[in-house]
Amino acid sequence: MRLALHIAKQFDGQMDSDELVAIAMLGLVKSADSFNPEYGFKFSSFSSACIQKEILFALRRAKKTYLDIPIDTVVACGEKDNLKIEDTLYDLNAEETFRKIEDTETLKSIVSHIKLTDKEKNALQQWIGGKKQKEIANDLGQTQANVSRILKKIFKKIREGEM
Repeated sequence: MRLALHIAKQFDGQMDSDELVAIAMLGLVKSADSFNPEYGFKFSSFSSACIQKEILFALRRAKKTYLDIPIDTVVACGEKDNLKIEDTLYDLNAEETFRKIEDTETLKSIVSHIKLTDKEKNALQQWIGGKKQKEIANDLGQTQANVSRILKKIFKKIREGEM
């Protein structure tokens, strides 16, 4: 147990001390389970390596890594077009503004002035009707990501006043 405490102190400051000691003790238990004296090593040599390995593994697991990925990075290739990160995101403010229009006549007049394909009209009508993107995707025979892109495109047209 002293060996485990000694090795845990070497990593002090990188993680909570109590957690380090617990992980070191776990490494000690694992080393006791897997130790084989027939290999000719001392138990202390074998267990110190196991304890260090266990602590390093826990430190790597606890470390959070964030990557800066450009928004126009292609994440999947399709038959017709590529799926980019920006395609999976949509403007929440546009959707909120659009949903706040409760008067259906006003909504219909806005939509009637915008050039939409049949697929876009169908998706928008279902979305206005309260269906979720996944449900719309099932009805249109599309993926949820494609429906998200269609709605994003519609919101962009509305924002830019494309008529």
